[in-house]
Amino acid sequence: MFAERRAEYRKYEKEFLRTLSSIDDPRRDRECFRDFCSIFFYELASLTAPEDRAATLRKNVAAILEQYKNKEEAANNYKRLYDIVAQAVQNVGDFLGPLSTDLGVLDSRNGQFFSPYSLCLLMAQLVGASRITEIQQSGFTTVADPTAGSGATLIAAAEVLRINGLEPMTSIIAHAADVSSICYHMCFIQLTLAGVPALVEHMDSLSLKRFDAAWTPMAHIFWMKHGHLFPPEEEVGKPPPLKALPIGTQLSLFQNKSTDRAQST
Repeated sequence: MFAERRAEYRKYEKEFLRTLSSIDDPRRDRECFRDFCSIFFYELASLTAPEDRAATLRKNVAAILEQYKNKEEAANNYKRLYDIVAQAVQNVGDFLGPLSTDLGVLDSRNGQFFSPYSLCLLMAQLVGASRITEIQQSGFTTVADPTAGSGATLIAAAEVLRINGLEPMTSIIAHAADVSSICYHMCFIQLTLAGVPALVEHMDSLSLKRFDAAWTPMAHIFWMKHGHLFPPEEEVGKPPPLKALPIGTQLSLFQNKSTDRAQST
């Protein structure tokens, strides 16, 4: 199974890198990857943010695109990258984690090394039975990762639930944190695409110093099912109702005339 996943990962990686290199000078692949993570964190986080913060997040997207000579073409290419990542997360699990490693985006001097997704999946399977029992008794289970990286352990937990016939959107609530801003962004994007209700925080888990926080859109669905989230909601607030579903049609980047065709596919 893992060999098949690796081959599938390579297929998506090749498609992603080809599109990434077409955005700008290929020597800027790392910078474009960071821009991708920032853009779609801002876009997705705006869905559950209060309106004033949502407006700021959308302005951040516009500010990033302003750096490109051809903003329209860049927006279209970033949309294509998002579609690739969405498919990859659904089919291979953690995608941005190993991709960021392959691109050399991580800082090894600060100990940024990610656990292989196969190991994360194995760990999730080992504790899966107790979690499923908890869900059967209480209706849901909670998971947390104070050094979440790209969110691999939490994505694996959600996958194990699906394998056992449970829907993560209503049966699990996650709390993820990482001190790295790019990990914060990658984790939020991937948990959103994996359908995991979660509070994701940019924070130092040792000093408990918090820099930013956002709820994934699926937290709204979890709230509607159970009527609550968990204690951290007292600090960051309840996710407001989403404007409409599906998520893709709400992203401001996709509302540009240049992306009308992509939006309809």
